[in-house]
Amino acid sequence: MKKRGLIISIVFLLLVIGVLLVVRFVDFDKFPLNMSLNGGKEISLNLNDEYKEDGVKAKFFWIDVKDKVKVDSNVTTDIPGNYTVKYSYENLLVKKEIIRNVNVVDNIPPTLTLEKTSISMYVDGTLDHGKITATDNIDGDISNDVVIDNQVNNKKAGKYKINVSVKDSSGNEATGTINVTVKERQVKNGTVNARIDVYIHEQKLYYYKNNKLVLTSDVVTGQNNGTPTGHYKVLSKKKDVYLKGRDYLEHVNYWIAFIGRVYGIHDATWRDKFGGDIYKTDGSHGCVNVPLDNIKKLYEQVEVGTAVNIYK
Repeated sequence: MKKRGLIISIVFLLLVIGVLLVVRFVDFDKFPLNMSLNGGKEISLNLNDEYKEDGVKAKFFWIDVKDKVKVDSNVTTDIPGNYTVKYSYENLLVKKEIIRNVNVVDNIPPTLTLEKTSISMYVDGTLDHGKITATDNIDGDISNDVVIDNQVNNKKAGKYKINVSVKDSSGNEATGTINVTVKERQVKNGTVNARIDVYIHEQKLYYYKNNKLVLTSDVVTGQNNGTPTGHYKVLSKKKDVYLKGRDYLEHVNYWIAFIGRVYGIHDATWRDKFGGDIYKTDGSHGCVNVPLDNIKKLYEQVEVGTAVNIYK
């Protein structure tokens, strides 16, 4: 009896030791199913890259069951975002799911388009940086998000920059630079008392009196460079004049002639707008068109003999 009890005690002890060993060395998360990812748990892809499915390793006890693992994926690489791939296996004894995270990143910067990259202007002139647009492969038209850092001082001659930048919703940035040269105005055939300067490329008129700028106005000059450049003077002033040409007859309220009776500075009440690029497609016959209120001010102040300088 004693011998039998001893055997039972030894068997019980061995069973306890066996249980302890199982608890110590067996991973119950993997037993009896061992399933793990091939490749990384976290994957980052650039926009429009190809996603390659690496799959999983899976064994139920010693049996390979990877072909029976269900794969559920919502990954699309043409739209930035965070996606998941779920791998699941289930039988009568076990059920398990593991997940792979896929992050699709937009790393393509916007397209920034500058109408002008180099500008030349004169002191006291009006800066026109031209049209600036921006488009993005995801966000579309983001022109309203463009940031313009204008460092130009139009009161002082020198070289300046306009820094332009834009960011898309993913933080990708595009930048550009417009180089600006501000020049001193040329003064030829002028006097210390008064002069009229017209700049065709600016479509601006400047009237100086006693060396001070007293009037600035948008203008429309001749189409196809129809206004002659050079240095002239005011020859005459008249009110209520009819301008007659081969195919036109127009009444103007104020007429300031600078070349014979052919070229002058006058109002053009038939126009709604002045300045800009109007002269390229709807310019004058060669005269300098000025808004009515500004030509009235100029007419009242300018004297016969005042220098008129027409620059390109």
